[in-house]
Amino acid sequence: MGKLIKKICLVGPEGVGKTSLIKRFIDNSFDEKYRSTIGVQISQKLIELKPGQSVELIIWDLEGFDISKNYPMSYLLGAATFIFVADVSRPNTISELASIYSRILANTKMDVAPLIAINKIDLISVNERETELNKLKSSTIFSSASSFHLTSAKLGDSVEEIFNSVALSICTKND
Repeated sequence: MGKLIKKICLVGPEGVGKTSLIKRFIDNSFDEKYRSTIGVQISQKLIELKPGQSVELIIWDLEGFDISKNYPMSYLLGAATFIFVADVSRPNTISELASIYSRILANTKMDVAPLIAINKIDLISVNERETELNKLKSSTIFSSASSFHLTSAKLGDSVEEIFNSVALSICTKND
């Protein structure tokens, strides 16, 4: 199969940690300072799944999605899939993500099912993490997602996993 090159987009409300997840994945680092993304920032990283099988992810970090505004849907065109991100410590971002999710699914075509990352789990207890994950699993709104992940860009929890999962899904679809 060789090397695939695929665009993926990280979307979600403002301040949920999209940029931090990408920075942890690309540079294995975390910055405590909040910097709002304006427009889009593009990064890339090659993931080798096995000899002769790799995916270069072109990662689009999109500014915080405000469902009440006209979002530039052109940013989303050509994405193989999406990683939808919410902040577990701000429950409103999870409900906002449901609206964002529905809107994007209605207006885009993707190669593989999207993934949901509920970020900032370092801010809640282990027991609360399981409760949050169970709530998401029972939500019909997110039923078409390939998987849910509880992540922490700060600690690195499940960050590699979400991007590797996306890469594997893309490779499986293109076999």
